[in-house]
Amino acid sequence: MAQDNVRRGILRVVLQPDDANFTVYGEDLSVSFEYLSENVEVVKPLDAPSNCDTFTGGSVALTALEKIYGKALSGSHRRLKEEAKTAFLASPTCKCQSKPRPCLFFHGMDVKEDGGIIDDYPFFGKIKQHAPCCSSFSFAILNTVDYELYNKTLLEKVCNAAMNVSTGSTDSESTVINNLIVIAHSMGNNMFASALATGKCSIGRNVDWVDLSGPMKGSMGSDFMHDICDGDDEGSPDMLSKLGNLIGQCPGSTTRRSLVYDGGKYCDEKMSARYAAALDIHDKYVTASMCGTTYNGLFSKEYAGLLAGGLIIPHHSFKNDGVVRFWSCFLLG
Repeated sequence: MAQDNVRRGILRVVLQPDDANFTVYGEDLSVSFEYLSENVEVVKPLDAPSNCDTFTGGSVALTALEKIYGKALSGSHRRLKEEAKTAFLASPTCKCQSKPRPCLFFHGMDVKEDGGIIDDYPFFGKIKQHAPCCSSFSFAILNTVDYELYNKTLLEKVCNAAMNVSTGSTDSESTVINNLIVIAHSMGNNMFASALATGKCSIGRNVDWVDLSGPMKGSMGSDFMHDICDGDDEGSPDMLSKLGNLIGQCPGSTTRRSLVYDGGKYCDEKMSARYAAALDIHDKYVTASMCGTTYNGLFSKEYAGLLAGGLIIPHHSFKNDGVVRFWSCFLLG
């Protein structure tokens, strides 16, 4: 049996086979329902509060509902009949709601090569199939291993990439970015914001900036690396730093060590000021932002590392994506 209905503008299709179980298909969510032959006992959680008031169940008469909602309600009933019907859900693809523009992608840390601008980069997956507002795709490949986050050379390369894609040239004397969509992942957002904050370039007309998990207040992962790799209070190697060296994680890359958490013990006033300046730019120009709330996510080649990061790094909050604490990414301007 198939039924379809529209509530609040959302199309739902209900398929019910002969075994009484059924599935509801929606344009954004599908749910399968299964009838259980045995009663399910719901056990009170151990950490549930013990001072809750007892709930007394009861039905509300139809006449009482009239008083609650201020309108007369019909007392009639209806019975749904089986019906063979064809229903159409919306297309899984989307259309651009604005004028398509060139798109420039920035990756995060741990990329060694300086590869310039290329037209395809596997890290971003099948993005070309899901970005209808991109009239072209450009990926800036920058060395995010050997430079501090705020390094002048790195920030100039960020602006050069933006100007190249925006104007088609880096020879122009102008440093104003126009007609561009910037999609930055992780520390790529810090680099772009810092480049703008230090005046290496600026945003002009018709520019959108999409932030994917940007650690705008740094990462506790960097602090954790300092804790492990810097040795004892006098800087001499201790057991943890020796172990970190043994497994190739210490002393840590220059870039990784520079992304210290704002407010942490490794973030001095100068670095905190850099974060504040970048945040002002971020709040002013970011069009959309996506932040992770859990390190236990989709299975991928990154899954094990992010899971370990979420479990081991002292983020001081379970809301983190394994590397970036939620409150370092989700910022209210």
